[in-house]
Amino acid sequence: MKTLVLGSSIQGLIAGALLARVGGTVTLVDFEENPYDDFAKGYKTGPVTHVPFALSYDVVDQLDLESHGLDVASLKGENPFKQLPFYESLKTLLNAFQSLDNTKPAYNEKAWRDAWGTFELGRVLANCDAATQKLFAHSTTLSLVDLMVASGLGDAVQAQLIALCVCGSKTDPNAKGSAASILPAMAVYEGEHYVIQGGLDILTKSLKQSAMSYGVSFHEGQVVQSVTCENGAVHSVTMDGGEILTADHYVVDHDPVIVFEKYMNAATLPPAFRNRVTAAQNLRESAQIQLALSEVPAELQNNHNVAPSVEYITNARSDLKKDGGSQLAMLSIVNVTDDNSDFCPEGQCAIDILAHYFDPALATDAGARDLQILAVIQALDQAYPGISDKIIHSQFRAINSQGGQANFMGAMPLLQLFKIFFGHHAIGYDVPYNNLLIAGYGAGACAHYHVNKGGMRVATLLQSLNNDGKS
Repeated sequence: MKTLVLGSSIQGLIAGALLARVGGTVTLVDFEENPYDDFAKGYKTGPVTHVPFALSYDVVDQLDLESHGLDVASLKGENPFKQLPFYESLKTLLNAFQSLDNTKPAYNEKAWRDAWGTFELGRVLANCDAATQKLFAHSTTLSLVDLMVASGLGDAVQAQLIALCVCGSKTDPNAKGSAASILPAMAVYEGEHYVIQGGLDILTKSLKQSAMSYGVSFHEGQVVQSVTCENGAVHSVTMDGGEILTADHYVVDHDPVIVFEKYMNAATLPPAFRNRVTAAQNLRESAQIQLALSEVPAELQNNHNVAPSVEYITNARSDLKKDGGSQLAMLSIVNVTDDNSDFCPEGQCAIDILAHYFDPALATDAGARDLQILAVIQALDQAYPGISDKIIHSQFRAINSQGGQANFMGAMPLLQLFKIFFGHHAIGYDVPYNNLLIAGYGAGACAHYHVNKGGMRVATLLQSLNNDGKS
């Protein structure tokens, strides 16, 4: 079985290495977009995770990543929710909900599933201790802010936990019942995986070394120019040097909107699918801003992720209710140079900021970009006074959230563009090509928990197809 992987981000590397490990012939090619942008002389930014990335123990073991440079003992993924005094009750409650998901009967009617879930939840909760029962009651009535205040933790810790709970959603942490959002956020830290936060450079390098050791061929020196489809299947990939590559299966790890719109030529797509792609590419809700700083601020030392104040977050969310949407961005700030000096001169700092506006028509002209950069810098100064004085360079780009480039969004791109879950519940998208699978959204989205098992699942599916073909 010959597989061509388009895109060398984390999920494409995982899929390619796993397939090569069992004897598949795998070639990896790249698109012209370089995930490591030189946004100023001597400064560059690479893939980072603005939400925690769960790296499976199985992937680390099967691909022998530790022998290829991944020091799992140094991964910055401590569970911040363990600081909560009621953490054990939260964990019991989380396990109760997960047990419901694992035992859910295959009813066809949604109403029956809901009725079963209601009574089964009551049964499970009846067997929980009083503290867990009380916490469940609070999660349905308290706001997330009230729950955090009740924790007694410091303001900075409260802000970080609230940011983790509401990022990529429209949840107002002041709203009644918003305390329930703590459960899915906490779930990312539970289970058989390492949790990674911040820069992903060391993981990317170890995956590439592992893939090479299993025989994955990296087609370097040329990049993808176009993808040709015929009769409901991908036929070939043309490189910018004129070489034409073919395979039995094609695996994409790149923003799917860009792939379908630019590389496949949207005009050739089936009409219904083309309409979905066109609609998706016109929605921009986020801005990504990279800043080069003359020195590492104290708040960012030994921190991968930081957040604005609780007051800033709640104001940004409450603005969503007003006409015109929120003019305050939900900020997530990642220090990409904490463990890697390759990104900027020694002693200085490069940070990656995602500003999520929930504005379906985020302006992208130069004037709007300048205003958005200024607004983000002002917000940073509110949270960390004087940080703007350290800025040397800045870079801006608007993000098409429907295409999922930002590792900050939730299931929206999956539901609205592909109408099917990918990470948790199913494999593959309903794309109109029978030999094309999408392993991930590319460098900027590879760590989001809705797609961070994409490479594993694509490899498993292709292995099963290959085995069926042999039998």
